[in-house]
Amino acid sequence: MDSFLRAYEKNENIKSEKKRIGYETFLYTNEGKNLEFIKNNISSEIIDDIELKVIIENHYRKNISIIENRKISSKIILKTIFATLISSVTGSIFFCFLILGLKIIWWKPFIILVYILNYQLIKLITKRNRDNIVIFIGALIGTIISLLITYLFLKNIVTLQP
Repeated sequence: MDSFLRAYEKNENIKSEKKRIGYETFLYTNEGKNLEFIKNNISSEIIDDIELKVIIENHYRKNISIIENRKISSKIILKTIFATLISSVTGSIFFCFLILGLKIIWWKPFIILVYILNYQLIKLITKRNRDNIVIFIGALIGTIISLLITYLFLKNIVTLQP
């Protein structure tokens, strides 16, 4: 029983040490420090040097990708506008298919599917996810435009029928 408690305590110490290393890496990355600086300034008495470097590199790569994803540039804005236009048309075609092809009367829950479709298309084109505010707004606007196009299309179909 005593050895079990010691093993458990050692495991908990290693977990908390890895969390500390991850947090320090996060702080240094947000300050703009490079990987070598971070490796040289974080040490551990519990974790060996090889594992320490692997942990730092993994957290560094993860943090850099998050920072890169959140960057807003004119290129991302233009790609998002282009992707929003494409996803709006695709979303409205999908929504019209649901309503006309499958004769769905209760259509409101399917707005979520249209949003997901718009978001996935924008994500595919821009290579960014919704953590980037431009992508989130683009998906939201794309969904609204899809609904408006669908509404106008269906309104015209209904008025053209005898």
